[in-house]
Amino acid sequence: MAISTSDLKPMLRATARLTGLAGTLSPPLMREAARRLGTICLVVVLIKTITFVSILIFGRPFPTRTVLHFDMGAIHEIAHTLSLLAGLGLYWLSRRERLSPSTLLNIGYVYEVISGFQLAFMMNGGPWPADMGPSIGPVAVWATIFALVIPGPPMKVALATGLTMAMEPFTIWLHVQLGMPTPSDLVLAHRLIPLIGLFIFSVVLSRVIYRMSVQLSAATEMGSYRLEAMLGEGGMGEVWRASHRFLARPAAVKLIRSDGRGDQEALFRRFEREAQATAALQSPHTIDLYDFGVSDEGRFYYVMELLDGLDLETMVRRFGPLQPARVVHIMTQICRSLSEAHQGELVHRDIKPANIFVCCYGGAHDFTKVLDFGLVGVEADRQNEADTRLTQEGAVLGTPAYMAPELALEGVATAAVDLYALGCVAFWMLTGRRVFEGDSPMLQITHHVKTEPPRPSDDCEFDVPAALDDIILRCLAKAPEARPASARELAQALDALKLCWSEEEAEQWWLQHMPTHTPQSALYQRVRSHSGALPQAARAKNRSPLPLR
Repeated sequence: MAISTSDLKPMLRATARLTGLAGTLSPPLMREAARRLGTICLVVVLIKTITFVSILIFGRPFPTRTVLHFDMGAIHEIAHTLSLLAGLGLYWLSRRERLSPSTLLNIGYVYEVISGFQLAFMMNGGPWPADMGPSIGPVAVWATIFALVIPGPPMKVALATGLTMAMEPFTIWLHVQLGMPTPSDLVLAHRLIPLIGLFIFSVVLSRVIYRMSVQLSAATEMGSYRLEAMLGEGGMGEVWRASHRFLARPAAVKLIRSDGRGDQEALFRRFEREAQATAALQSPHTIDLYDFGVSDEGRFYYVMELLDGLDLETMVRRFGPLQPARVVHIMTQICRSLSEAHQGELVHRDIKPANIFVCCYGGAHDFTKVLDFGLVGVEADRQNEADTRLTQEGAVLGTPAYMAPELALEGVATAAVDLYALGCVAFWMLTGRRVFEGDSPMLQITHHVKTEPPRPSDDCEFDVPAALDDIILRCLAKAPEARPASARELAQALDALKLCWSEEEAEQWWLQHMPTHTPQSALYQRVRSHSGALPQAARAKNRSPLPLR
């Protein structure tokens, strides 16, 4: 009878489910399982060392017998020593990462069985009491702990656990062959029936743990990217450090929270349009968008470049206000990013210090990137986007401390909204204060609508040129038409100030305040990270998280 390919597929899927090959653990979970193996081996070595010392001090815990001209006590001591050396070797291999995690785990299963034989052979070396009741031996405990602590394919775990527990009856039979008296049927039943029950319990529970681990592994994959470590969490979602499954390039993945309300299909279409528009932006001062999509759980995600540096919120809070020339340098780069976006009718809507990233990039210092272009608004659609805008439900359209009056009152987002917010960001950089402080977001919004802004020079420790004061106040004008006509016009006005912040000054600042984020050290870290020479925790530590809204 011929079997078609369509007939084979259900059989293969059933075999995969049976053997545990329907899913696999992610590399981070495999590495974690390998490290757990090393930890278990170290604990076993410590326990066996204590036991070995007690044997030397208090004498052998089993009768000294000679079988086939061999001293059984000496054999036990030799096996004990070899087991210690094997455990130490596995611990060393797990920490040195000389072998792949899968290879190390396969060796671990062999170690489990051999250790089970050594332990059972030692424990069953003496006569059994005739009145011994039901009991669980140390071999069963060892096999159960191994199966539950170290996740693995169910068939492989079941085989290793079964062989390890089978060492109990095997060594009993072996000792009988070597001259030990045969235990009664009742003694065997009391020893072996609990063993069978514990085997079933271990196999079933280890299968559940493995399936949960596989599901967790699948949940950490976003397209071709695998999540490695969370870098930050905020109101809009989470940012994760990620790596491509085939490329060495690191990335940042932003997961956007969704409450499930509204037309999800319309939201996805809107998300797709905005992501494609954002990906088309080519300004070097706009963060690169590598990929986007929707996870199996229905969460939108963006894959972006991973940057080395600080956002302006953190930079000013940690190191204080910036010099006017440096402020102009950063503002000009932001204008170049916004200029391209506005020409494509894309409005950022949430320009704020936390969304401006200053970094060492391509050998340059104080290179500025505008973040979060993933939630832009399209000017042409602003009149009919109320039902489909990603930021409409469950989130504000901007940050109150940087919100333009017309955006707060009418929800109208034009290019002028971004220029107003940029004026607020400039005020923050110069003074370390927001334009308007308030005890509540509503009070801040009220100030933006009604209160005239102060001059930055009135609250700045540096000598701020009057022309820079005037430019920032123009950006903070209540009426959109009173602000600069475009980001390009604003950049030209900033260039006309002739305030120079040189590359040498920027490099000196980074060397003094953030030496680990200089281009040289950043390149070094990337090379070491890709070669695997740095531990995972150290690699994550040397990356600054992208801020969240």
